[in-house]
Amino acid sequence: MTRASYPCGGLVPQTAGNSRKSQRSLLVARLLLAIALMALPMLSAGCVVPLAYENAGDAGTNHVPVIVASVPEMPGPVLIAAEGQEYSVEVEDRDEGDQTWLRVFRLADVTPSLRDILETQHPGGAARRQLILNTRLWCTGVTAGSTRYFEVVVADREFADNVGMPPYREAPGGDTSSRIWVATCP
Repeated sequence: MTRASYPCGGLVPQTAGNSRKSQRSLLVARLLLAIALMALPMLSAGCVVPLAYENAGDAGTNHVPVIVASVPEMPGPVLIAAEGQEYSVEVEDRDEGDQTWLRVFRLADVTPSLRDILETQHPGGAARRQLILNTRLWCTGVTAGSTRYFEVVVADREFADNVGMPPYREAPGGDTSSRIWVATCP
């Protein structure tokens, strides 16, 4: 009987060419190989475990808050309903402990700001924060059917009143970013 006639893992019968000692060595080698093959997936999985500092949130660098998504999608165009509606923006700030302030400005108007829209902090300190905006007052005093640009400014510090240029958009000691909706007023 030859070695090929035995399936993997079977013991080779004793012949003059192989001793009991070599059979034992072969069995030990196969056992070690089987253990190594079973342990391989567990050892390789350890490479994807995040280190403690990778989830620490703020690593000392101040990150700029950024609008990453909106409903309706920016820049539009969108049609604002006469009775108002809810728009939302999703802001990402990798500094999870920072508060998020938001202001909406109607551009090309004498009125510098729609101050009563929203200035808020997202609860929970998550990196992504959803802020809801009611558009009820956005088109007040605007000619029906006219197009306006609404700038949404987010900051990781409180806004200063009428400081810097353009006014009402500066957050001393913090960072800001903005995006725009193009909208038709009712």
